[in-house]
Amino acid sequence: LDLYNRIKLIGLRPDGYLKASLIITEKDVSMNNVLHSSAYMFIADQVGAVSTIHNNSRIFATIELSLSYLKDAPLGSEIFIESKLIYTGAYVCFATVTFTDEKGDLCAKAYLIQSFGSSSKL
Repeated sequence: LDLYNRIKLIGLRPDGYLKASLIITEKDVSMNNVLHSSAYMFIADQVGAVSTIHNNSRIFATIELSLSYLKDAPLGSEIFIESKLIYTGAYVCFATVTFTDEKGDLCAKAYLIQSFGSSSKL
C-alpha cells in the first residue's frame, strides 16, 4: 500500500516506543479533505505491530482496535504518530497509538490489544 510506504520512521526503542510521521496526500483523505478514518485505523494497526514485534519477536494478531477522533488532520498537513506498549504479558499485549498535528494537538488516539498466538520466534 502506498500509505504504508510513506510513513516515515523517526525513532524506535527496544521498549516498543515508536515515533513516525506522515504527510497527508489526496490518496489518504475523505470527501471532506481530511485524513480518512480507515487510514487512521490502518496506521494504528501497522505502527502498533512494529512496536510489538520490536519488543517481543513473537507471532501475534490484533484482536481489538478502537479509535477516538478529536481533531481533523487536513490534506497537505503532517501528522506525528507515537506508539507505546502499555503492558506485555504471556498471552496479550496492550498498546496506545496517538496522532498529533504539527502544533502538537491531539487528533486521534487508538487502543490496541494483541494476542500472542504462538511462543515461537518470528
